[in-house]
Amino acid sequence: MSLPRENKKSFRLRGYDYSAEGAYFITICTYKKERHFGKIVDGEMQLNGAGKIVKEEWLKTSEIRENLKVYIDEFCVMPNHFHAIIIFDTPVLPLHNGRFPFNGNETTP
Repeated sequence: MSLPRENKKSFRLRGYDYSAEGAYFITICTYKKERHFGKIVDGEMQLNGAGKIVKEEWLKTSEIRENLKVYIDEFCVMPNHFHAIIIFDTPVLPLHNGRFPFNGNETTP
């Protein structure tokens, strides 16, 4: 059972400038944690069509964000979520009223 969003603990560091350059560990979950990306068989992740799209699109991250110096490091597609390390060589500017859209406090940009 998932807790309502307002009851979940934030893992963000208070006072940290998340627009600064650096390496960031990210996790992106599917809606309602539904298993859309494949399944684990004998301890190995088997990507389905949607999982393969996630992988292919993630590998394009640097080339489609030409305005940023961004690099990808390790990543892992799981049945209902995605983990990755992304590295920004330049600061990322806030996009919406001084805040990042979809930062956990907003539902639309």
